[in-house]
Amino acid sequence: MNTIHRNARRTAIIAVIAFAVACAGAAFAYWAIDVSYNCTNCAVAEAGTMPTPSVTVTSTGATTVVISWSTPTPLPAGAAYEVTRTGGATAPLVVRTSSASYSDSGLELGTAYQYSVTSVVGSKWRSVAGTASTTTLSPAFTIALGSSSVNAGSNLSVTSVTATLSGVTDTGFTGSHTITWSGLTSSPSGTAPKYPGTSGAASQTLTFANGVATVGTNLTAYSAGTATITATEGVTTGSKTFTVSALSANKILLTPASPTVVSATTQVMTATVADTYGNPVTTATNSITFAAAGGTSTVTGTGSSTAASGVATKTLTGVVAGTATTITASASGLTSGTATLTVTPGTASKIVLTPSTPSIAAGATQVMTATVQDANSNTVTTATNSITLAASGGTSTVSGTGSATASSGVATITLTGNKAGTATTITASASGLTSGTASLTVTGYSTATQIVLTPATPSVAAAATQVMTATITDAYGNTVTTATDTVTFAAAGGTSTVSGTGTRTASAGVATKTLTGNFAGTATTITASASGLTSDTASLTVTGFTTATKIVLTPATPSVASATTQVMTASVADTYGNTVTTATNSITFAAAGGTSTVTGTGSRTATAGVAARTLTGNVAGTATTITASATGLTSGTASLTVTP
Repeated sequence: MNTIHRNARRTAIIAVIAFAVACAGAAFAYWAIDVSYNCTNCAVAEAGTMPTPSVTVTSTGATTVVISWSTPTPLPAGAAYEVTRTGGATAPLVVRTSSASYSDSGLELGTAYQYSVTSVVGSKWRSVAGTASTTTLSPAFTIALGSSSVNAGSNLSVTSVTATLSGVTDTGFTGSHTITWSGLTSSPSGTAPKYPGTSGAASQTLTFANGVATVGTNLTAYSAGTATITATEGVTTGSKTFTVSALSANKILLTPASPTVVSATTQVMTATVADTYGNPVTTATNSITFAAAGGTSTVTGTGSSTAASGVATKTLTGVVAGTATTITASASGLTSGTATLTVTPGTASKIVLTPSTPSIAAGATQVMTATVQDANSNTVTTATNSITLAASGGTSTVSGTGSATASSGVATITLTGNKAGTATTITASASGLTSGTASLTVTGYSTATQIVLTPATPSVAAAATQVMTATITDAYGNTVTTATDTVTFAAAGGTSTVSGTGTRTASAGVATKTLTGNFAGTATTITASASGLTSDTASLTVTGFTTATKIVLTPATPSVASATTQVMTASVADTYGNTVTTATNSITFAAAGGTSTVTGTGSRTATAGVAARTLTGNVAGTATTITASATGLTSGTASLTVTP
């Protein structure tokens, strides 16, 4: 009854009521008739009751379910059943059938499903649903072993495999089936397990009868502990656990196998007492010795430790970075275990400057190497610090100091020896790092290039002596001790005069000349020279006077007009002509000889070594000799001419 036409509306309602009366006394379900279906402006009417389907699960398999149902009265013509299934990951099912049963397939294993069945007419007539639930079966294998425990490396019999459905033997599981074995693991030392298949293969074909297959072959497990063997065919699988026991202690396993540790940090090394297959022997309490040998890496912390539950540990500290050192863990009666440990540099903390006490000849070079290191003196190869080299202290001098950027933790600067002397301190510094120092001594000399004259500005009293020293040196001022040059000493300039200049042959690079101060005055320049060498000079001043020995009369040849005057000055002097400023002699001025005549001669007492007399020209003529004399002194004379 898909459509009720508008002009038949009244007839339909009467028919439904009549149908409901005829079904009196039966189990009823309510139906609703939408009389407006496929018509315009029709009303909804209730047409009485209809029986509900009673649903039963007929059978349940692993992936299939069969349900059936019944109603207390037949359905009207054109009616059908709508089956709905929910549950699991499978998409919900909605299907219509006129049959009173439905077989559902492609379901999931061991999954709960819910089914509902509704009587329908067209798309608008629907009864109350009848429901039923079920859970699909779970196919599995049950494995039987000859024992629940076995020693590592020994055979364990696999007796049978039974196919089950939800724990009940599946007697319908028969014939030849290829089983894949899995689950067993290799031993810690890498020995692979053997499965019941031919030659230990993981695949085996078994023949099942009434759900049971006899195996009769062995498995061999090498990894101690709880082991699980699993049999699988398609979606059917099953496992069996058993215990594998370790054998007696045979060796030591040392881990980690190849650790890297930063200098000044630690690495825990673990020594495990194991059987032949590498399984820990948890009952072992051996005393285990840890030692390091070989390579250039070094560590501290080696020694002995007693195993607890088969395990002993030792904490090692990295010291010197380098190539890997071999760590060995040994115990009496056991094969030793080894690991290779590499120490790498730590954080940069200082600079080490080498060589520490170099000695170089003047003019020669010395490469100074500044290495950035950690606290344990390992070169920090990643360092790129800017390193400054400076020299201070001592009398040795060098050139070439300055800055250089480290490459792979190392910076070099080439210094040149200059002045030889006591050691100078070379310092290598960088921001944030402890500086490094070295003590460098410059020795010897290079090629002679110059003369150094000393003292540079001597002052000597008249008649006293001054030793002038000419040293033949290289460009840096070092004495060339092999030099035997002829050195010439000369004086020039100024008003001071000396005696004693001349030549002298150098001995061990040094020539000396003793000069005597003569006339006191302004400084005279003393020059020391030799062929092929740069000369040097000194400024020597003669001062003072010695014992009075003579009178110096000035001017020496005056000319005076008659009736005019001429002052004649008599200076009491020493041998070199220096005025003796302490002299107070009485000096007599006299005129004799020639035709010129003067008046005013006589005596005068010297003051500060000087006496003056004013003479007046009289008769003009040839020069007369003016004499200044004093007891004990050589007289001084002058030639005075009187002109008309």
